[in-house]
This record gives sequence, C-alpha cells and structure tokens, in this order.
Amino acid sequence: MNRYLISSMALIAVLLGTATSSVAGGGSFTRGCAARDMQVVLMLEQQDSDNDIAAHNEALSTLFDARMVCFSGRVLDALELYDNIARRITSVPLS
Repeated sequence: MNRYLISSMALIAVLLGTATSSVAGGGSFTRGCAARDMQVVLMLEQQDSDNDIAAHNEALSTLFDARMVCFSGRVLDALELYDNIARRITSVPLS
C-alpha cells in the first residue's frame, strides 16, 4: 500500500474527527476516534501486507466502517471496531 495513501487517510480521519467534534459536540470522544484511527493506520502501515493481501484489505474495510460508525455518533462501537482491527494486526505473525 502506498505510504502517501495511508498518510492521506490518516489526515482525513483527523479532519473528520475535528469536524465531527465541533459540529456534533462529540468533544474528546470524537477526538478519541481520530487518535485511535491514526494508531491503527500506523499499525497497518508497519505491517507487511505482501503476505496476506486479503487480511489487509479486510482490515482497511473495517477501518472505514469504524470511521462511519464514529461519524454517526456511536463512538464506543467505533472504538470496539478499532480494537478488533488492532487485535487482528498484532495476532498476525511477522515474517
């Protein structure tokens, strides 16, 4: 995955979190989503995705789902999705 694309996604997540917190009054919870999103994106970036492209794509799909759930105001559900992604990433053996 192109590092520029992943960095751009992280920036979008931060901007989305900032916009949501100012519009919806989400405050620190929405910023929490943005912070967790960035952590997961960095974890995905560090992972060697050449070995298991399907798992990497599934993680990205779940990442986008988590963003939409957070954006809809269901922050705790979104954080659970982020945690599930992080668990899957860390359980994949490094080559």
